Amino acid sequence: MDTTELVYLTLAEARGLIDRGLDKARDLGVAATIAVVDAGGRVVSLSRVDDAPLASLNHARLNAEAVAAQGGLLAAPDGEGNPSGSVVPAAKSMQDQTIHVWGAAQIVKGGRVVGGMAASDGREMGDDASFDAVEETTLGVGADGVVLILESALTALDPRTGVSPVRPCPLGLYEARHYADSAIERASVAGAPIGVAIVDELGRLIQMDRMDGSPLASGELAEAKAMTALKFRRASSTLTDEFRGHSARLEAIEKIVGFTLLAVGGGVPIFEDGRLVGAIGVSGSGASPGGGGETDEDIASAGIKAK
Repeated sequence: MDTTELVYLTLAEARGLIDRGLDKARDLGVAATIAVVDAGGRVVSLSRVDDAPLASLNHARLNAEAVAAQGGLLAAPDGEGNPSGSVVPAAKSMQDQTIHVWGAAQIVKGGRVVGGMAASDGREMGDDASFDAVEETTLGVGADGVVLILESALTALDPRTGVSPVRPCPLGLYEARHYADSAIERASVAGAPIGVAIVDELGRLIQMDRMDGSPLASGELAEAKAMTALKFRRASSTLTDEFRGHSARLEAIEKIVGFTLLAVGGGVPIFEDGRLVGAIGVSGSGASPGGGGETDEDIASAGIKAK
């Protein structure tokens, strides 16, 4: 088992969770979609039972994303954190809308939230039209078919370790700070104040800095460049020619992947031992007359090489 399997939720683990949930759904006669997402909110595996409404796809994905995005364990009714696999109702705000996460569960591995899981029949959870209450959960809240499906799926998890053992993240705050500091040092020498951003391999922002005198938007632009380099696994500058004059194609891809693609220089992927662990983005060097010829990509690359 490699580092990725130990740190994050694997496809095999996601499929195993879904398969157990599907078995319970069949027993209950429920036609639903079950979705498992990683800690970054991206789908690892999703299954829609025959005849389940298409609306269940979006509900399951959004609810799974909502609980995964919380990071730390959701609070149980008694105010204490939930063990791995606890299923409780919650209301979370995602993409400027409130999603009532009834029957969604965080997936915990070695004490770290590594993903979220949710099931839906396409109707709003908590509505009178949704699944009939079947029994009370151990947490003392009313359970419906969705909760029973998830509880059945998560019963195999060991509450002490979650799905399997865990190791520290390959790119943590210490490493991210080092990359950012190295880029800032290079930019300072060049007299080119910048914004710099570091994301991990799931696209989660770890570190962002905006140097004094840099453009106000430099931090956000740096993050967009880092995300572009991460998603395409190559420097963002290599995409410039590919998307020049193809705005419709660029817009379509942005809509699919759900983030602003910035196909200009300044984003560089970070590899360790041949494995992608994150990316760095730099923006703002071109706004300084005294930039000394240093480009955003030069500074970003120098930040990585300094380690």
